[in-house]
Amino acid sequence: MAVPDPLLAVHARRTPDADALLAPGERLSWAELHARAGAAAGELEERGVRPGERVAIELPAGIDFAVALHACLLLGAPVLPVDLRLAPAERETRRAAAAHLVDEPLINGVRPHLPKRGLTPFRGQAPSGNAYLKGSGPFRFRACLGS
Repeated sequence: MAVPDPLLAVHARRTPDADALLAPGERLSWAELHARAGAAAGELEERGVRPGERVAIELPAGIDFAVALHACLLLGAPVLPVDLRLAPAERETRRAAAAHLVDEPLINGVRPHLPKRGLTPFRGQAPSGNAYLKGSGPFRFRACLGS
């Protein structure tokens, strides 16, 4: 059962072509963010993510993080952001608290049923700049939720 993401749905309906996210070399309109989050939510669901199951997101702050976050919100799956600046042991502890791990951009970037040991470390590159939610300043987890 999908749970609507009010912020995303409202903006996608009211201002579909307006900028939702801006990052170095990329922009997404509200309609594009809604479409990408919907596709990513479909991938998460196909891989076994169910409403109420915690999903750890271990991605740099940016568009891929926002897409994964909104995908989880669409599914009703709580999000546990894993800060890439944490020590490896702390990141592993956070990841272990979740049923699923997203550590690569969706689509095809979720690892269901996270093992307790033998985790593959994050393989992505550090972002060259911050992503921005239109009008919010540097992208932060709370900004994506509309707070």
